[in-house]
Amino acid sequence: MLDVAGASQHPLIYTSCEYTGQVYGIGESWITSDCYQCVCMEPFGVGCCDLATKPVDYPEWCEVIRKPDSCTSVAVMRVNHKLPCLWGQGRLRTAGQPWKSDNGPLF
Repeated sequence: MLDVAGASQHPLIYTSCEYTGQVYGIGESWITSDCYQCVCMEPFGVGCCDLATKPVDYPEWCEVIRKPDSCTSVAVMRVNHKLPCLWGQGRLRTAGQPWKSDNGPLF
């Protein structure tokens, strides 16, 4: 929004930002329902970055889902989303570990 009171002295000074119908002050930040952290910046307006971390390396029999009411995504078994994605000898894969199977082919 343009600060109309100061428009004659500083014609392009913004005092707030509008994002999805909400008004935020310069420097104010918030987290959206789809896991973006946004900030009201002068003179640019609103800038947002994705907060959610997502697994990127997992076996094809798994898929990534976002936990309800959370910005956390996890790899789960495709056939049952209640089961975590397992690899190798049934170990849970932790961040930074590349996926590689030490199991032989099934047939």
